[in-house]
Parts: sequence; C-alpha cells; structure tokens
Amino acid sequence: MYEFADSLFFEKGLSIRINNDTASPFLFVDYDFRYPDFNMTYEHFHDFYEIMIPIDDGVSHLIGGRYITLKRGDVLFLRPHMLHKSIYSGAGERRIIIDFRLPEALETGRSYSMRILQPFFLDNPVLRLKGGQSSELTVVLNRIFQKGKELKAGWQIEIFALFVLLLVEATRLMPMSIYQSERMPVRPLERMYPIAEYIETHYKEQITLPDLAERFSISPYYLSRQFSKAYDVSIITYLHRARVRNALQMLSYTDADIQDVIQSCGFSSASQFSRVFRNFCSMSPSSFRRLPLSEKEIILSSVMPEAYENAGVALRIRSHIIAREKGDRAGRTVALESYALRPLDMVDLKRKLDVLRVDSILLDIPACFPAIESYRALSKRTLRALKSLSMNISILGYTPPDDSYSGISECIAALDAASELSAPVLTISPLPSDENGFQRLMDFLVDIMPEAESRGIIMTTGPKPGTAIPDIPSMLRLMDAFPEGRLKALLSPMDLTACKGGENTFSFFDEVFFSLSGRISALLLKDSLDGRRVNLGKGMMARTYPRISALLADSIPIIRAGSSEFPIADDLDYIRKVFL
Repeated sequence: MYEFADSLFFEKGLSIRINNDTASPFLFVDYDFRYPDFNMTYEHFHDFYEIMIPIDDGVSHLIGGRYITLKRGDVLFLRPHMLHKSIYSGAGERRIIIDFRLPEALETGRSYSMRILQPFFLDNPVLRLKGGQSSELTVVLNRIFQKGKELKAGWQIEIFALFVLLLVEATRLMPMSIYQSERMPVRPLERMYPIAEYIETHYKEQITLPDLAERFSISPYYLSRQFSKAYDVSIITYLHRARVRNALQMLSYTDADIQDVIQSCGFSSASQFSRVFRNFCSMSPSSFRRLPLSEKEIILSSVMPEAYENAGVALRIRSHIIAREKGDRAGRTVALESYALRPLDMVDLKRKLDVLRVDSILLDIPACFPAIESYRALSKRTLRALKSLSMNISILGYTPPDDSYSGISECIAALDAASELSAPVLTISPLPSDENGFQRLMDFLVDIMPEAESRGIIMTTGPKPGTAIPDIPSMLRLMDAFPEGRLKALLSPMDLTACKGGENTFSFFDEVFFSLSGRISALLLKDSLDGRRVNLGKGMMARTYPRISALLADSIPIIRAGSSEFPIADDLDYIRKVFL
C-alpha cells in the first residue's frame, strides 16, 4: 500500500463536512498531521463509523485492548461503539480520517447496505493490498479531495455518492487483504481497556468487582488499583457513569417511564437510580426529564463527551462530570473585558462594573480610554485617579505597537502601571502569524521577562485565530522556553476552534487543558466566533463551556470578552451559573 499512500492527495488542515455527527447522513473527511504529544491517553468510542488511512508510518491502534500495527496506506475500519485509540510514534504523521453515518433508508434496509459495511465487522478490520491493487481506491479518494476543494453547487450529493462508491470498492478488495495481526506487549494499565469495554457493553447486567476479576483472571485488589490508575475513577464510578449515560439518553429521547429506565440501565432499585443520578447530574431524574432539550444536551455532553465526538479530531476522554463540589471552584471569579462596556471615563467604568457585580476586569488602558494614547503617556495623576477607584484589575492588557514587539519602553511602562494598580498579570496581544513573528515575540519576552519578574508581574499570552500559535505544540514551545510558570496562557476556548477551521470536539479541548494544566492565567469567553456574533449561552458555546468548566480546577478569572451587542448582564449570569 506504499504506492497507494504516495498517490493520495493531501492538504494539512483540510476538512470536508456534510451535516453534523447526529444527522443522517453524516460525513466528515479530515486531512491532518498527528504527533506523539497528541496521543490519546484512553480509548474512546462514538456512535458512527470511522475509516482511518495513515499516509506515514509510525501509527498503531488499540481496539478493545488489542494492538493493531498499521503501515502507511493501510485502511482501518472501526464500527460504532468500539472502544479505540490511535498511537503516533514518529515526528508527525499524516493521516486521513473519515467519519460517517449512512442515510436512514440504507441503515434500515440492511439487505445491501450491510454488504458494504462488512469490513467494519471483521476480526481484523484492516485492508492492506499489494502494489497496483488500490488504483480504484486512489481515484475515488482523490476525487473526494478535489470536490471538497472546489465545493461547486451540489457538492454534498456528489461527495457522498463518491464515498458510497469508496465503501463498495473497499468491500470488493477486502478478500485480497494481506494484513496479518501482530502481537505486541501490553503494559499493565492497558490491560484495563478490555475491562472498560466490557463494562460499556454489559452495563445492564449486575457487574461486581469479584466477577470482573474472575472473568479477566486478575486479582480483585490488583484490578481495582490498576483500573483507578487508568481511568482516574473507581470501577464502581465508571459503571455508574455508563448506566447514567444511557439513562440520560432514554430520558432525553424516549417516552420510557422511570421504571423502564431503571431496568434497562442496570440499576437495582429506584432509590439507587435516584441517588446515583443526583451524584452525576445534581438533580433528580424527573427534574431532568422536564428540562428543555437544549439544557438536557448540556448535561449529556458533559457526562458522555464521547457521544459528541468527531473522532477525526478526538484526543482524550476522561470521566469528568458536570456536577462539581463548590470547593473545587473556590476562588474562581467572574471578570469582564472593560472595553465591552464602552466606558465614557474611569468613573463611568467603575459605576458600570458595580451595577453588573463584576469581580475583576481585564483592562487595556489605551484601548479602553482613547484619550490615553499609550502607557508611556499615562500620567502619574491619571494613574493615581484610576487607583483611587479601587477596581480589581486581574489582568492589564498590553498591545505592542504595530505588532512589532519592538516597544520595550512601552511594555516597561505597562509593567509599571500593573505594579501600581496591583494587577498581578500583564497580557501581550495580538500574537504573530508567522515563524518570524514568533521568533520576534520570543526575543521580546527574553528581554522583558526580567523586568516583569522584578515587579512580581506574571506575563501571559494566548492563541489567536488564524495564527501559528493556536497550534498547541507551538504554544507549548513558547511557554516551555520560560519554565516554572514564568509565562502563562490567556486562553480563549472558542479561538481554538480555528485550529481546524471548524468546531473542535470536547476531547480536543480536554487535551489542551490537560497540556496547559497549571499554566492558564485566565479563561477568555468571547461573544464572537469566526467573525460572527454569538450568545454565550447558545449553540456550540452552551454545549462546550459546561464541559470545559469541569476541567478547570484552577482558581482563575473567567473573563467575558467582546462587544456589547448581546446583553452583558445575561452573559455574566450564564458564566456564574456554569463556571461557579
């Protein structure tokens, strides 16, 4: 299949999407690189089909606890609800991921649709061909690539038709596959993956620790200890989560009564069901059922993030839940980007903040008050007047002149202002859009960091849509140049969606927050996405922010940022509800 891999069209970051992953039909074709830094820690699953084609060597897959070593040009078929994770070992591997759901008419027909889905149900679901046998696959995949680039009228129908043809060709070629499974050593924690898969598929049954230990020939003590290491939760919590997840589905999308839900999801009694459900969702099952569907899906997406995955960009799944003890959020504050209030002057800004009950602000003085042209032009008198208003400034903003990162004196003046106003953090924006700009910023920070540290000020910066920095390895590279938390991240979750030019998944955010653990100075919640104004409590924001909130253990400011087109008070109430 080496010839096949070499002949496939590829463009880093290109994605082709037809509908979302809950629709029928659904198709998502993703062309991208993956690195060892982005390896999934745990297996995940989703309720649609997936095809993976590595274009470089150094890729393997773990499916239900079994390793599958792939070569470039192999075609891997993954059926719905199959626990799996990809493992990358090289410097950066290209791969094509195809996620799909067939139209309902084909899914229900089964007579012929199941024939083209046969590769997904084989014991070794890998297509590996000898040279010259893959020409039909090459032609179809490259036509999908071309049509996805052109996007001419009717492209959705044309691409989906080509994709069905791809399934037909793959099914026809499957008997010619020369793939043979290879045994690989499994580390102790990875022995837990088949056990997790068993729980996911047998949650309706009465599962006990001794039964699992006997089934998988492991001592109960060893099983309990290793499972907790692998999944950060006990076996019983994992089992309860699987049952609650399915109960949530039934309560959201069926008319089944509570007793049917209890029996179908493996709970022993109504009292156990109510107690476990409350632990995960902070409400009773009956209260959940009365919620609007939009609010139900916020809880659904938190308790069962894998159901909301696009596996093409999935990275990591952990057993976080939306319900958190308030102690986990102690010290977290609600903040506001002061520019959003369009203040007339400093006194007006203070008055508006008091009305909104805002805990702190992100304040870029020259941007907020046009009469003050720069930090160097900020007089001591004005600075004292601002200080006398006793505003809690969590972050002071600094914008380098002309994005050149040459204004050392201006930044030092900003640091002096931050010190005088007791602002603990100075943020630099915007970030550069190319490697040369990245290096200029690096050099600038090397010069300015001693000045910041001498004043006790933390420097922070963050991703920006359409730049090199949202590539998380690049951002980590910048932060790693200043160890021990000397440089932190001002992170805007929605800006991270620009890494793929579309909507990233919860696993992507999970991995980013895991990578930046302890190095986030604040979270910036913007009311714009791809140039469009959005309400923080609607659409993708409403589905994503609650799940991100569960990842934040740090006592950091949650900053509402952006224009004043949407009611700021409503957005602040939403932030308090979700993040506090």
